[in-house]
Amino acid sequence: MAFTVETYCTGSFQSPHCEEKTLEFLTNYKNSIGNYFAGLESFTEEEADTYRWTFKSLSYGAYHLQITFLTRFEKSGTHEIQIIPIKEGERAFLSGRWQLTPLKEGTQVSFEATLVGELPLPGLMKPIVTPLAQKEVKKLFDRYITNVAKAI
Repeated sequence: MAFTVETYCTGSFQSPHCEEKTLEFLTNYKNSIGNYFAGLESFTEEEADTYRWTFKSLSYGAYHLQITFLTRFEKSGTHEIQIIPIKEGERAFLSGRWQLTPLKEGTQVSFEATLVGELPLPGLMKPIVTPLAQKEVKKLFDRYITNVAKAI
């Protein structure tokens, strides 16, 4: 038996760079995600702008979980990068976007994402595991936003 957990994450920061330079940093996905997203075991390009995210294994008592999913990135001009889930055969899905807003000096960067994952655990564990899983996922995304804000 399994159950689904959905986690919504947001964050924002100000980049000291213009919109184009900020976008250039963010769209170098192997660097901006692969090097700055804590908890990733691997971040592998499957085809152009399509990546498999594999996180380090997590343990809950006798249960071991490994979150993996596939996403495609799509730029919309210089203002937005969409994260599009590829759902075929996956138990977890990530969707979201980066939004860039030019400022007088620099760029306002906003991020939002929703991670939906099926956990192969007994349904009785849902009330205990759901808040823990959501908390851990939010910590990973918060750390990622912090890391990118420092690196840019």
